[in-house]
Amino acid sequence: MTPDEMLQAARTDQVHELLMAVRLHCVWLRKLEARLVEAGLDAEATTTRDGRRVLTSHADACLEVTERIDVEELDR
Repeated sequence: MTPDEMLQAARTDQVHELLMAVRLHCVWLRKLEARLVEAGLDAEATTTRDGRRVLTSHADACLEVTERIDVEELDR
């Protein structure tokens, strides 16, 4: 495995670990949101839902940037 291939593999692993962490956090936020709704705390549930959407959009942006960097490196 060349140094470039090792770097690519490490970067891919880091992105996958980040996305897994985001997914797990979003699952936790969904559960929290459901509990808040059950408790009649609709405003707090809405805030939690909005936070989950922001977190997801940031993760998507991170993935997009990482993919763009990979493509730029391949073009060199």
